[in-house]
Amino acid sequence: MKSIKIKSFINSLFCAVILATLVFGGCTKSEDPKLVSGNIRGVFYYEGDGENKITILESSDVFTVVIRRNLTLFDGYTIEDVVDDYDAHYKVYTDPINGDQYIKIYTEESRWMFVAEDNTFSTPLWILRNDRFDNWSKVRGKDQYKFKVHVISGSGDNIEIAIESKFKPGFYLSELGHGLSANGLRLTEHDNKDKAKRFKVYKPKGTFIEGDPALINL
Repeated sequence: MKSIKIKSFINSLFCAVILATLVFGGCTKSEDPKLVSGNIRGVFYYEGDGENKITILESSDVFTVVIRRNLTLFDGYTIEDVVDDYDAHYKVYTDPINGDQYIKIYTEESRWMFVAEDNTFSTPLWILRNDRFDNWSKVRGKDQYKFKVHVISGSGDNIEIAIESKFKPGFYLSELGHGLSANGLRLTEHDNKDKAKRFKVYKPKGTFIEGDPALINL
């Protein structure tokens, strides 16, 4: 009889451990919808003022992430052409630990977005800048270089996202400029991701060479 009680207790304890693992382990995973399974390359843009106008998130040669406004699309000039003409490729990668998705500039593997402070005017602003590191491990674990992707709506080729700073939670990329660059990106604070600026995702056609796979462990 004693052995039966001990066995029953062990079975109950085992079940309790499994249940706790499912409950608490499941809570560590991101609840955000995902763009795709695995890494993708793409362009982030939003519709501009006027018919067939778009505005893209671009990586400029002066290492400042900028907004390229009011590009006009027509039959002879498509969004594929926009991708070819501008440094507009971004990489989305998934954190294998918690499932969160982040973005980085993909045009050059050594170029990284980061959060900076603009004190040009009396009121300091948080803005987006670029930096260069040939060795990705120099930015590993630094939240200034992490930008989280939130899927707000849509599916397939009609997805809208908001992009939040890991370093400044609650601050999202917006189309507003700042003192260092009229077309630079400012981070705007929102109490809800649904209120943030929504970027659409466009995935260019073709084959892309994947960068350092260790980047998923940023």
